Amino acid sequence: MAVVGIAACSVSPDVSAPSVPDGTIVVHVDGPSIPFDRRLLGTNAPAWIPPAQLTDPSFHEKIIDMGATVLRMPGGSWSNEYDWLACETATGCEWSWAARPSDFAQLLEGTGAEGMWTVSHNGTPEEAAALVAFFNGAVDDESVIGVDRDGRDWSTVGKWAALRAANGHPDPVRVEMWEVGNEVFGGRPEAGPECAAFGWETTWTCDGREYVLGDDSHDGFLRFREEMLAVDSTIKVGAVGIGGDQGEWSGFGEKVIETAAGEIDFYVVHDYGFNSAAPIDDVLSRPSRAWPMTLDGAQDALATANPSRTVPIAVTEYNLFASYDGDTEGMMAEAISAFYIADSIGQMAQNGASMANLWNLVNGESPSGSDYGVFDPVTGATNPSFFAVAMWSRFGEELLSTVTGGDLADVHVYAGRSPESTLTLLVLNPTSEAVATAVHLQGISGSLTGTADVMTAASLDAREVAFNGTSLTSTDLFATTPMAISAFAAGRLSFNFEPYSITLISLAAS
Repeated sequence: MAVVGIAACSVSPDVSAPSVPDGTIVVHVDGPSIPFDRRLLGTNAPAWIPPAQLTDPSFHEKIIDMGATVLRMPGGSWSNEYDWLACETATGCEWSWAARPSDFAQLLEGTGAEGMWTVSHNGTPEEAAALVAFFNGAVDDESVIGVDRDGRDWSTVGKWAALRAANGHPDPVRVEMWEVGNEVFGGRPEAGPECAAFGWETTWTCDGREYVLGDDSHDGFLRFREEMLAVDSTIKVGAVGIGGDQGEWSGFGEKVIETAAGEIDFYVVHDYGFNSAAPIDDVLSRPSRAWPMTLDGAQDALATANPSRTVPIAVTEYNLFASYDGDTEGMMAEAISAFYIADSIGQMAQNGASMANLWNLVNGESPSGSDYGVFDPVTGATNPSFFAVAMWSRFGEELLSTVTGGDLADVHVYAGRSPESTLTLLVLNPTSEAVATAVHLQGISGSLTGTADVMTAASLDAREVAFNGTSLTSTDLFATTPMAISAFAAGRLSFNFEPYSITLISLAAS
């Protein structure tokens, strides 16, 4: 999908309706809807994924089955330390075994996913522009990139396109979205007085104004964006921000938004649910509690600074825990993670995020058994989080309004519609009891038939799940048979949602 059409979703549709009976789900098919942007189904591809895996067609198939739409590269903290040219040419890459840009190009070609790259804020704008040329440029493009502040000549666009061609990709492998830096607000203490004592990120400032404008020794976001757009005017360049209260982190977000004015193509937010072990009820309820606050603060500040345009928000990292050390129970490798991520995707869609990237594709297991990764790095097996994205990938492109009975407070319901007018119902039941419901599709009078795909777990702490009745650790979703729904008369259906289940009902006119 082209990024040129980035647009932020509006708030969740608000349909005024009287309370409905217990056990009832009402879907307003004839009411207002909002877009479901499929770029919310992105993930991160870190540079520590082995090149042999990034270029493996079987790995590509897993990502396609997952339904991942946007791949953020090289992922997270490494972005501020990754020397793209040294890694591409093996002339001094900090990690000799790290993936090269050409390996990531193969990943994009093999999956058909949209690409996003986070350039090092510690480098120069010309260095970043040369990387844009590497992915997006033409071999015969003689446009001059020029000499950077360190005296290095970055030559022409065609030179870097030729390097790409020499390493197996004669045609451009377009990356449409670009971030400047990763979590700059979290720089280590030595980076400046605005930095927190517990800062973790390698960067030269934690001041949002300096990040945008630069200082005597470094270039800022605006210069990066200018040089990168000079190579390819169609790309979008995002600025690092924060969610929630923009005055936090020494006012980093406020300063970025005020200083960059109208030069932000999208605003980057990261969100991790917890820093330490949390009760199960808190984990399950956090998406609906936290995402409105996380997104509203940024949206309000952006709207105030840019009243004539909507700046999209991209949540380029999110997951349950900010660190492995905090996940002492190993929740990120358990079924509860699938519920958290699936509900987060729905809440981001309802509350105005335009894109999101789950952290991450492949990571590895911690001593507690935690794992950020969707796939095991050794066996390739899927973690439960796979199904959160995969179920949403088959949801449709519109969100419809729903109202549920008061006894369904612990059940999370999302209704959708595809361009082919297929109706969908994604229902998360993280409870230990089966839930019997009466589903009413308001605005539908005829009969419908369809299917139900169901992920189930034995418990919230289960590390393996079943899909359509088959216990799986590595799967192609299409290798299983969904439950048939033979009749959905006059827009009404009785349906039992299994304990610890995520169910996707898909319906069409019979």
